[in-house]
Amino acid sequence: MNKHNDGSVFITGASGFIGNRVAKILHDQGYNITALSRHGAIAALPGIETVSSAEDCHAADYIIHIAHDHFVSKANKQLWEKLESLADRVGTRGIVLFSSVSVHAPEFRGVLTEADPYARHGDDYVATKIWLEESTKAWADRKPGTSAWILRPTIVVGRGGNWTNHGLDVAGKNHAYLPFGGKNPCCAVHVDDVAQATLSAMENLSEFSGARASIVSGPTTLTWEDFYVVHTKLYELNAGKKSTLSIDEIHDNKKYHASSAKNLMYWMLFDSILSSKLRPLLGGARQWVRKKRARNQVAQEKPISDSWTPQGMGRIFHSGRFTVRHNLPNWTPNIPINGAVWIDHR
Repeated sequence: MNKHNDGSVFITGASGFIGNRVAKILHDQGYNITALSRHGAIAALPGIETVSSAEDCHAADYIIHIAHDHFVSKANKQLWEKLESLADRVGTRGIVLFSSVSVHAPEFRGVLTEADPYARHGDDYVATKIWLEESTKAWADRKPGTSAWILRPTIVVGRGGNWTNHGLDVAGKNHAYLPFGGKNPCCAVHVDDVAQATLSAMENLSEFSGARASIVSGPTTLTWEDFYVVHTKLYELNAGKKSTLSIDEIHDNKKYHASSAKNLMYWMLFDSILSSKLRPLLGGARQWVRKKRARNQVAQEKPISDSWTPQGMGRIFHSGRFTVRHNLPNWTPNIPINGAVWIDHR
């Protein structure tokens, strides 16, 4: 049933893992959708208009900004500027911005809420997300009668997602060595719950002026051991064979990589007394490597053994010791990240 066929929505990243599901749920609700897509029409969603540039959109009561360029930070700022121009041109009333729980300090302990401070240091991804959040808040503040909702998802899982692809890769190994043996919290959320959260955020934009933020996580808190156990079940279903993965604790927290040179680099960036000064420089280095990989000039690093240990930012994610509390009204996550329900969910 079309409940909102008088509303127009412009979505960036609609052909992606999260964006495709967001576009579908809004389409099913009857919104008139224009999708920004670099890859042409979205075949799975007939009836949705696609454009290759924000300049080609002519109506957007709401903008949902999901797209993120992981290779070129500057591209994210350029796209935001085009979205601001679009919003001013067509009279957009509200924006939903996809950010990340990564904007918060990774060393936080306890129950993390939206009101807790930004990370003081981070890589290019974190810095760009914080910049986008601040830019979104500034847009809502300078435009009377407009509003913005910033969503900060945690670990988003589901078939085709980066975290689930990673979990399946690890499930195919014999050993995983994790901080705290994987017994610390892993705040994960299913992608379909994220799509429902997006709808709830957008439909609450008319209730206030200015900007609000919400962490988006699942109905229960897993451990990282749970995360990999679930993915071994999915691996066995996909591969048709038994996973032999065992999970053990990292006994040497300074051990990041088999290569002594890389091990020293990671230790200096993430654990030494110099890390607060060196980590901001990591963004530039990562951006250069990403550009090279995108051009197929540098091959992705191949696994050197049948074991896996998180490195770099992965180590920080797996070392987190916080749970989350969210404030998004009219939304309750309901897809548990466990074997039967999650694997069978479509």
